[in-house]
Amino acid sequence: MKKLKVAIIDTGINLGHIFFKNQHLKMKVQRKDLKMYVNT
Repeated sequence: MKKLKVAIIDTGINLGHIFFKNQHLKMKVQRKDLKMYVNT
């Protein structure tokens, strides 16, 4: 039972990392778009 709880927490942390990375990439892309928009 305890192992299952730990596995769920680990999975949640991994999903959180993936989500965070995706958000970070999106922000990077948006910044690039903004720079391009400003330069034109």
